[in-house]
Amino acid sequence: MAEAIGRPKVAFYARFADGADAADVLGRAVHAAEGIVAGLDPAIDARLGARIVDFPEIAHIRLMAASLPPFDLAFLLVADDADRGAMEQAAAALADALADALVDREVLVGREVAITTGDGPVFCTMPLRRLPSLDRPGFMQAWFGVHAQLGVEVPGVRYRQNHVDLAATDALKARVSGEGETLDGLAESYFDSIEHGFEIMSQPSVEIDAIVDEKRFIDHSRSRFAIYDTIWRRGGQATTNPAS
Repeated sequence: MAEAIGRPKVAFYARFADGADAADVLGRAVHAAEGIVAGLDPAIDARLGARIVDFPEIAHIRLMAASLPPFDLAFLLVADDADRGAMEQAAAALADALADALVDREVLVGREVAITTGDGPVFCTMPLRRLPSLDRPGFMQAWFGVHAQLGVEVPGVRYRQNHVDLAATDALKARVSGEGETLDGLAESYFDSIEHGFEIMSQPSVEIDAIVDEKRFIDHSRSRFAIYDTIWRRGGQATTNPAS
């Protein structure tokens, strides 16, 4: 697949601390995000996602049942042309605002490459780490050079790859008290609804072909998988009430 430049992207993920009230944390997250992004460049698209805990079982959920636990909260910032540093500061500010309620923080700073077009309020995310047998160029060749074409061929899919700026990601990871190895990449797909997501993710081209190919380069035991509902988006409408 031809090289693509992509768009500046910052992503922050975390799990809820033990004993934290999910509805309360999500309500706080929405309130904090609104204030944090108020002064940002209007070109920056920002959204908060809450993990859908009762998504119907699909092959990827079964595959990763014993993998690292999924993140509960997602904060995504992306723009066609904007100061990525401001997006990094916004992610750090949200981490600070929710510091008492979050654990197991993860970040990505890099570029979002749209393998296919389209958006939606429901999205699945796979923070990826490569097989130990692969170096980063080998991982990128397998993921972007080969696997991306499989995504193109999935009917109706809206698939994005997020490519990592290692130095910037490590710096932000330290800023938000993240632990563990830096991500090798972050895959995303977007859907109109839970039903639409189930339909797309249940196709043989995803639950068979894509998974077979993933096993060539992804260490699923050190990666994660979850599906999220957009609870707040800058200039848009939430699909759920985070306080309910």
